[in-house]
Amino acid sequence: MLSTLLDLVRHAGLAALIATHNLELARRLDRIVELEDGRLKLLD
Repeated sequence: MLSTLLDLVRHAGLAALIATHNLELARRLDRIVELEDGRLKLLD
């Protein structure tokens, strides 16, 4: 189901915000941003 959502978002040229604690799922996305001590941190 995630792959279908990502295909639709990318095809439409849109962005999707997906909040998760599952790092394996997050690694399938284009960008990972982590909330640490109340601050956003972009992960490599």
